[in-house]
This record gives sequence, structure tokens and C-alpha cells, in this order.
Amino acid sequence: MYSTRGTQWQSLNPKAKEDRFLFFFVLIVIACVIYGKYAQRVPPVSISQDKVVRRSLTEVVVANGKIEPVLEVQISPEVSGEIIQLEVKEGQRVKKGDLLLKIRPIITWRPAIPPEQFQICCRQ
Repeated sequence: MYSTRGTQWQSLNPKAKEDRFLFFFVLIVIACVIYGKYAQRVPPVSISQDKVVRRSLTEVVVANGKIEPVLEVQISPEVSGEIIQLEVKEGQRVKKGDLLLKIRPIITWRPAIPPEQFQICCRQ
């Protein structure tokens, strides 16, 4: 039923086992050397060095899209008229109280009280 005969490895003498191990070891070393020789090499990354100097950087970004401000402020004058002089340029930073523009006002002054009532109020 069962065979008392050992496997092939058990039937080899110790010298044959060592020879077979050495053969596989040399085969693996040769395969590693061939792979290392013919594998694609990644070229080394070139770097450059420079002394630290303070200077301004200009970076250009080309992109499609819409630029929106972080904060949008609506300004409106208290009088209507023609703008005769702009004191600031687009994109310039301004502070509270800075003069932005000069307006030539259109004077259309009307009293809040009609003239008839005004005369009545003054007589009393």
C-alpha cells in the first residue's frame, strides 16, 4: 500500500544536495547580474545651487477661468455729477479717507418744503 521508499531529495547524498543548492544559488546570482546590466537605468536628477539672495520672483500662470475678488466693495457718491479726475489706478491699494476721484456736481437743489409753505412758516 504505502511505499517505504523516500522522496528524491531524501535519496540524494549530502554532497549532491550541496551541489544542487550551489547550482541554484549561482543561477540566481547570474540572473541578478544580467537583470542589473540590461535593466533601464533612470538618469540621475540634476540639481543646481546658488547663493541666497533677496530678489523678487515673477511667476506666470496660464489658465482658463474666472478671477473673483475675495472682497468686493460697492462705492457710490452722495451727489450726482461728472467724474473729472481719477486719483487712483485699478488694483491700487487705498486706505480709509483716501481721495478716489473728483466729481463736478450737477446742482439740482430743491427745498424740501414747497415755497408757499416756506413763506407761511416764516411769517408765524
